[in-house]
Amino acid sequence: MNSKILRISLFVFLFLFFPIILKGKNKLLYVGDSLFKEQKYYDAKKYYDSLFYNKNMFSYSMLIKMSFIEESLGNFEKSIYYLSFYKKRKENNEVDNSLQKIIDDNNIKSFGGSRFEEVKMPLENYVAELKKKHAKLSLDVDNEQKKQFPDLILLSTLKKEKLIIKEKIVKKIKLL
Repeated sequence: MNSKILRISLFVFLFLFFPIILKGKNKLLYVGDSLFKEQKYYDAKKYYDSLFYNKNMFSYSMLIKMSFIEESLGNFEKSIYYLSFYKKRKENNEVDNSLQKIIDDNNIKSFGGSRFEEVKMPLENYVAELKKKHAKLSLDVDNEQKKQFPDLILLSTLKKEKLIIKEKIVKKIKLL
C-alpha cells in the first residue's frame, strides 16, 4: 500500500515540477504554430508562453520559435534562455551557432567563462530590484496599518501593488 502511494506521489511530483516535451498534437501548440507561419509572431508568442510558463510544456521547435520572437523584439537574454534551455536537453550545432551569434552580435557578456552559459545576471538583477520594491511596499503597508486612522484606499492600493510585484518575482525566478 505504501509503495503504491509513493509511486503515485512521485508521478504527481514529476508531472507538476518537470517540463513535458510535447510530442504530437496540442491545440495551443497548433494555434501558436499556425500564427507563427502567418508571421503573427506576437500572437504566437502568447500561445507559446502559455504552454511554457503555465502548462510547463514545450517542443524543441517551439523553443527555437520563441527564441526567434524574443530576439526580434530585442529581448536577447530571453532569446538566449530559450536556446540554452533547448541545449541542456538536446545537443544541436545550429543552436550553438545561434547562441554564439546572438551573444556576439549584441555584445552580451557570458558568465563563468563559458560562451554558452546562460546570461542570468540581468535577470538576477531585475529580481533583486523587484524584491527591494516588494520590501519597501511591505514597509509602507506596515506603517499605514500602524496609524490610528489608516487610509483604506491607500492600503488596498499598496497591497495590490505588492501582490503584482510578488507575482513578477515568482515568474522571473522560474526563468533562472
